Amino acid sequence: MVPLKLFEQHCRDAYPSLYRTAVWITGSRDLAEDALQEALLKGYQALATLRDLEHLGGWLHRITVREALGVLRAKKIRQTRAVAWDESLAATSADQGDEAERMEQRQAIWRGLEELSPQQRTAFILCAVEERSIHEAAEAMEISEGTVKTHLDRGRDKLRQLLVQYKESYR
Repeated sequence: MVPLKLFEQHCRDAYPSLYRTAVWITGSRDLAEDALQEALLKGYQALATLRDLEHLGGWLHRITVREALGVLRAKKIRQTRAVAWDESLAATSADQGDEAERMEQRQAIWRGLEELSPQQRTAFILCAVEERSIHEAAEAMEISEGTVKTHLDRGRDKLRQLLVQYKESYR
């Protein structure tokens, strides 16, 4: 059984990463906060079932992914959402023209991510952004590795097509 103090400390340490994952999946800071709050509550309630401290991080990550996907299913979100970039992801530049162009590119990427299904977006975020393995993504999403690969490939293809369209529209 995991000591409560250790769980609390791990939650504090992992919060930025878990929150970032939830924002990427849900596309909304508000929805990410809701999902993460639910995930941490469920983690706390099920703490007695965790036997090995080594698995605490992955366990909380899986719960967070599950809750973020659940929020999307519950809210049936497919409409355009406001850009929810974490400040740590925003690029800085002395040249305002370059910054404006980068902001447009980031918004195009975000709009492209919004066009992906929740499963495609989650597979892409876990594997391409967070650099998790297919195996880790499959565990977090609670699906097979083959299904993760399929969602990842389809998501990459669709995102690539959308970004090509974006580039062509700005020529």
